Amino acid sequence: MRLFAITVGVAVLLAAPMAQVDSVVPVDKVVNAVIVREAASINSEVVGRLHKGEQATLILAVPRWYRVRLSDGTEGFVSKAWTTRVAQSAPATPAATLGDPAFTVHFLDVGTGDQQRIDCAEAADR
Repeated sequence: MRLFAITVGVAVLLAAPMAQVDSVVPVDKVVNAVIVREAASINSEVVGRLHKGEQATLILAVPRWYRVRLSDGTEGFVSKAWTTRVAQSAPATPAATLGDPAFTVHFLDVGTGDQQRIDCAEAADR
C-alpha cells in the first residue's frame, strides 16, 4: 500500500467530479441578506450579498467564516454566525471496474484548516 501526500488544489480536482459540494444559506434570523466580504474580516470590503432564500456554493471553511461562490460567480467570505452549511447528498458512485486503482480520500478538519489524505492500494495482480 502506498500513501500519497497531495496539496489542497489537487485534492479538490480529484474530489470535485465524484461528489456534490455543500452549500451555505442564511440562518433564519437573517431579515434580508448576509454581507459577503472580500476577506475573512469584518473590516474587509463588501463584495456582495447572500439574500434570504438564496444559497451559495461552499469553497472553504475557516474559523468563523465560510468562503463561498454566489450564483453570479462572485467569491467572498460570509460569517458563520449568520449562515449555516447545508450538506448535499453525494450521488451513488459506480462500482470500480477491473483495472481501476482502489483509493480512499480522507478530508479532516484540523481546526485552523483542512487536511487531505489519499490512501492508494495497488491491485494484487499488477
